[in-house]
Amino acid sequence: MQHPTAPPTLGPLDDLKGRLADVGWVLLPGVGQAGRDAACAALDAEVLLETDVRVRPGRALVTSDRALGFHTDHHRADLIAWLCVAQTSQGGGTRLADGLAALASLPTAQQELLARVRLFEHSVFPGDGDTHPVVEPTPAGPRLYCSFWFDAPLDPEAEAALEAFRVAVIRHEVARFYLAPDDVLFIDNRRILHARTAIVGSRDRHLIRHWLKMKGC
Repeated sequence: MQHPTAPPTLGPLDDLKGRLADVGWVLLPGVGQAGRDAACAALDAEVLLETDVRVRPGRALVTSDRALGFHTDHHRADLIAWLCVAQTSQGGGTRLADGLAALASLPTAQQELLARVRLFEHSVFPGDGDTHPVVEPTPAGPRLYCSFWFDAPLDPEAEAALEAFRVAVIRHEVARFYLAPDDVLFIDNRRILHARTAIVGSRDRHLIRHWLKMKGC
């Protein structure tokens, strides 16, 4: 996997909103922390939570060295910004998929079923519930949430709809690449699902993750 060559590469920061609206993700190679902060200012985004992500073998999810399937992060995060501090010698590749395109490819009946399927979500902020729907209708269009855990056993039709969505997500993978030190990746957490290949080389991989809220949203 290499850096993508098109379409979302480094450009004027004042075009970030347009590029995110167009494709749902933007890679800013080599801009470092200062570039990330300038991009957040250009996006008029506030930081909800900063997480120092280091590999801890045997732990679960983001700090694990195991592969992670396609998912979104907490539903309150409109955007996710990843700053790469150090990368592993092997593995740890980023994968992105357009979840809204995957949803649109499903029959209308399955899309409607997914709006009633609720998945478990960790309580992070005051007022958080224990679950969130896979598809949340909003005035700006559907917003996605995809975790790894069911709230409760699903009926056969709902289970089939969720499986169809997961298969469609894989078909709508849009990028695979490795983040290099000082690279910054922005993704629309309402649209783009992200995944990671297993970390099989050195365990010095270090990313800083910001959950971002777009002001006025």
